[in-house]
Order: sequence, then structure tokens, then C-alpha cells
Amino acid sequence: MTTTAIIGGGIVGICCAIALTDHGHDVTLIDKVEPGQQTSRWNAGVLATSSVIPLNTPATLQNLPRLITGRHPGFRLNRTAAPSLLGWGLRFLQQCRSGPSSQSISGLTALIGQSRKDHEALCARVGFNGLQQDGWLMTYRGATGPQRAETQAKSLRAHDVQAEVLTPEALQALEPNLKPVFQAAVHIVQSAFTDPASLCAAYLAFAKTQGVKLLRADIRHLSKTAGGVDISGTGGTVGRFDNVVLSLGPWTNPLLGSIGKALPLAVERGYLQTFETAKMPKRPFYDVDGGYVAAPRQSGVQISTGTELTTLKTKPNPKLFAPVNKLAHETLTLGAPIRPDIAVGNRPSLPDGLPVIGAISGFPGLWIAAGHQHVGFSTSSGTANLLASLMNDSPPPFDPQPFNPSRFSL
Repeated sequence: MTTTAIIGGGIVGICCAIALTDHGHDVTLIDKVEPGQQTSRWNAGVLATSSVIPLNTPATLQNLPRLITGRHPGFRLNRTAAPSLLGWGLRFLQQCRSGPSSQSISGLTALIGQSRKDHEALCARVGFNGLQQDGWLMTYRGATGPQRAETQAKSLRAHDVQAEVLTPEALQALEPNLKPVFQAAVHIVQSAFTDPASLCAAYLAFAKTQGVKLLRADIRHLSKTAGGVDISGTGGTVGRFDNVVLSLGPWTNPLLGSIGKALPLAVERGYLQTFETAKMPKRPFYDVDGGYVAAPRQSGVQISTGTELTTLKTKPNPKLFAPVNKLAHETLTLGAPIRPDIAVGNRPSLPDGLPVIGAISGFPGLWIAAGHQHVGFSTSSGTANLLASLMNDSPPPFDPQPFNPSRFSL
């Protein structure tokens, strides 16, 4: 039986473990912490059909002055990290042209569409009934809200995303626990949502029943041998495997560096807190002008900031949560915070808005599934099934070329 190690136990790694086990691999899932307990658990939990439009679009070029100067509510450029991000930024801006942007949209449309079907099938298979089919919302403040909502809905419909514009009255009927601060909303009807921590736990428990082995280790080095791929960590040699899959999200480059390779990775960092509430929203919503996402959880409402573009080495700045906290309290009736501190999530961002999925050249047996930005939940199961097809020379579920690691010389 083919032995395969997956290094990185987020939602992508867990899904890959299940898919490869289905294809007959003897899978070991390796992480330095319990799988599913880092950034994946803080995801908004939306299977967002609206996420087919990436960050790199021509509209981003028009908004560039606001983005760079911190006047966009959902984005902050960490000035300390900015010099290290210059190369990434130039490549990102090149991808904002209409041609490359359209290619990214096509790739995301295929990947997200496949993932939606695969997640629903996997949820049924593991007996997880927490996937809600009520869509999610983009909400707009101010007098220009209705016009901006119409523009956004039109853009989404152009990419076959079902989107309905809501008046304040229609929004209130759909979400009676929202305070009347929004002048319009877009209901992305076909999106689903769940608590990602619960989903990760359900998938992980199922993976174990299928024979996936868990190993706690901090992997630091890869080496190729005639018999496969050797991996070692802070505690020494871990083992030799026929295949190794890198699924480490923003922590991918330190391990790639051990074989002299690297990805142009930036970090999309988010800050969040969960609050008690007696007036729960029925579905997640994105306050476009507030720059935060509110998502219902069993314990309360999770409030997540937008993106701070930074690097892993740059110290987190939880103070960025303060303005979001104020705006969220204007929108929802929130009680006490549940966590003692603001949580931090680090997400891997590649300049073209697409993950890398496939074989790493010049290193037989080494594969990668990383760079899923802020849509890792929406793309995870499709990634897993695409990777499994490539590793087993079977017909892929959709065109793998947009995700080929070779585009970044891997």
C-alpha cells in the first residue's frame, strides 16, 4: 500500500487525508498541534459561492489609494511588513488586469463549485447535520447602500451566483435580530454555512475510522531518497513515505526552504472574538462598510475583522479589532466576550488568488495543496479530490492547470 504523509492538519489537510484514504493510500496526518485547531477553526464557516471573485480584479486598482492608506474598512497593510511584501504586491497588481483576473475567476468557480458538492456529500457520509442552507448576506450602510448592493448583485449574477437585493424592510424580515442600521443587503442565496470547528472535528473523527493515523510533530526538513521522501522534525527523524503532501497554509515556506524552494506567500491576518447574545442572527453577514463578518456559533456570535496584509514574522496587532468591535455593537445586541483574548488567524495569500495543487517538480513524491487565502473552507474538499486524482493518475474533476505549482517555479 502507498504510504502518504500529509503535513498540516487544517481543513484542507483533513479533507486530503480522507480523499487519499479513499484512493487506497495509507495516510498519516502530521501537525504540531491537534488538527483543526489553528486558523481553520476561526473561519466564518461559509461555503461562499460569492467568493468566485478574488481580491485581484481591475476594481482593486481603482481602490488602490484607499487600500494603501488604510481607508478601506476591510483591509489594512501592515507598514512594518510592507517592505517584505513589495515583490508580492507587484505580482498581485499584475494579476489585477482583466485577463489574469478572469482566469482566476474561472479557476475559483470550478474549485468552489466542486467543493460545495463534495462538502455536502462528505457531510452526509460522516453524518454531520450542521450544514445550514440559508445563504449569507452582504450588508450596506448609508444613502449609497442600495446602489452599491445592486452593483454587487449584478456582478455576482454575471458569474452565475444567485444574488437578491434586499430593502431594509426585507432585510428586517429575514434577520429580525439585526438593528436597523443597513440601507440595503445582498442575499447570496445558494451559499451554506456551519461552525467550522465542529465540521473539522466531525471530519477528523471520520478520518480516524477510515484508518488515518495522527502524528504530533513539528516537521522542519525534507529529503528525497531512492525509497521515497524522508521527513524530520525538531525531535529528529520522523519517517520515510512514498508521498508527502504539504498542506501547511501560511507555514508552507519554512519547509519548502529546506529543499531550496519558496512560494510568493503573504499572510492575510484576521482578528476575532465571540460574544454572548440573546439575539442571534440566523445566518452570517458581511458588513461591507464596517469591514467585519458576523457568524452565528453555538456559543454566541463570532465577529471577525477583514484582512491585515502582513507576514508571519510580523507581530500581531489585536488593537485592529477595536473599531470593528464598536461597529458590530451598533449592529447586534452583544453581551460579554467569551474568550479572554482576541484570537488571531493567519491565512496564506498568493498573488493570483488561486492555491497551488499538484506535484513539486524535481522532487519525486512531493506534492502541495496550499495558498487558499481566506476561502480555505470553500475550496478544501474540491482541493482534496483534485489532488487525489492527480496523485493516482485518474481523471481530474475539473481542469487542474490554473492551480499548477509550476506557475511559481515549484
